[in-house]
Amino acid sequence: MQALVDYAFDLWTWPDQESAPDEAVPTPDDEEDSVVDPPARKRRRTSAEVHGTEPKRRSARNSMSATPGTARAESMPRLASGAPVFQRDGQRYLTADERHMYIHAVDTRGEGVSKADVAKEWGVGKNEYARLKKKLAESGTLETEPKPGRQRLLSREDYLKLEKLNTKLHGNLTYEELAPKLSRELGYKVSATTIFREAKRNGWRDVAKYTRPWLEPEHKAQRRAWAGKKLNEIRDGKNPWAFRIDIDEKMFRCFTAKRKSKKSPTDLEAESNGRVRVKSKTHIPQTMFLAAVAQPDKKHKFDGRIGMYRCAKPVPAKRKSRNRPAGTIEWKDYSLTAETFMALLKENVIPDAVKKMSWAPEIVIQMDNARAHTGGNLVKEVNDYGRTLKPPVRIELQPPNSPDTNLNDLCFFSSLASAVSKQHTPNPDILAKEVTRLFDTWHTTDKLTKLWAIKTACLSKIWETEGDNDYKLPRLSSGRAGRAEGRAPRNKPR
Repeated sequence: MQALVDYAFDLWTWPDQESAPDEAVPTPDDEEDSVVDPPARKRRRTSAEVHGTEPKRRSARNSMSATPGTARAESMPRLASGAPVFQRDGQRYLTADERHMYIHAVDTRGEGVSKADVAKEWGVGKNEYARLKKKLAESGTLETEPKPGRQRLLSREDYLKLEKLNTKLHGNLTYEELAPKLSRELGYKVSATTIFREAKRNGWRDVAKYTRPWLEPEHKAQRRAWAGKKLNEIRDGKNPWAFRIDIDEKMFRCFTAKRKSKKSPTDLEAESNGRVRVKSKTHIPQTMFLAAVAQPDKKHKFDGRIGMYRCAKPVPAKRKSRNRPAGTIEWKDYSLTAETFMALLKENVIPDAVKKMSWAPEIVIQMDNARAHTGGNLVKEVNDYGRTLKPPVRIELQPPNSPDTNLNDLCFFSSLASAVSKQHTPNPDILAKEVTRLFDTWHTTDKLTKLWAIKTACLSKIWETEGDNDYKLPRLSSGRAGRAEGRAPRNKPR
């Protein structure tokens, strides 16, 4: 209480007692109309007077750490390689000797240097010093304790034997089938779960099997020369796919056994657990189409679709049946020969190409070297016929055994077949309508542009592999290989 009284009295005293005027303090006995001004308040103390000049916040201490006398990296202990101790590769832990050196560095730090500053230079946490001191006091050592839990069954040598065994068996066995074989080789029992965990830990993964055409040395040379020619055109600022049409055939089936479908309990009960009834599982109804696709051109409002032509012809029914009377026109598929292929080109592909690409200086049709495409001097006849047209049309053969150089085999057919397989196509006629409909609607202009960008990206892969086809299909991101937007579809040449 006395302290409060003294503090209140100090507030009302003169700021400087020595220089105060020699006047008496007013008393109640003075006259009532005499007014005396109250004394001025004592000046406020500065922040330095209240808190002092020693920094207390962490931000202030950090700013003081750059003052002279602070222990820097040059004065720190170094490893045998000459690098400072705090520069550790792979964020490894400190060794026992380095931990003792760190404790010594903290204990002998200079004036104005905090523990956090030393911890930062050593690349450890700010609480590492307290943790190490506690560990040293409790156990008397700074050695790293072994990991708890059961030790791994397979050693490094055992894993190498497992890897060699899997390579010998071409990776065709399951983990359950690998377990007894590895157990006999190691002399003790190894479970399939142990092999699975070891495989997962070492980055094993399942890889789908794909077939690729066999290439002779001369085939590789032709592929590399073809890719080099196209790459040179790109370097010269030209578009190698301008005014070019890729054509090829594709067999579409009414039913695909590999695709799964979602069924409710009601659907499963009505459809015999989802099983589809077919007359023969080896002769599924199917029909063949010839596709012609070009690169889209936004300048001329061209979407890149030339046409999707069914390899069939209308034939009147010779006999009546319970489904239709005699004489009804039906579509019958025919085998593709040089004569039928020539008719498709002259009656469908070339007229549509000339109509849709009338602005092109020349139209080039690229196709493979199948017997139906080259038999009977077909290429020469088509080229002679194409010279009479405006714009002129000519045939160009792609390298042999090279489906990855044709847009249809590379990615277009896989993308289209994926969409067709999701439709209900009980017979070839309905299948043909769905294929034609999806050809016109499934691939947008931007999507078709991305597919052509994949073909452009494959040129570099063919050149890098010396004309081989054993390469990973490139995946495109924004702005790469033809300025495709988004990622490329996960399709591979088959």
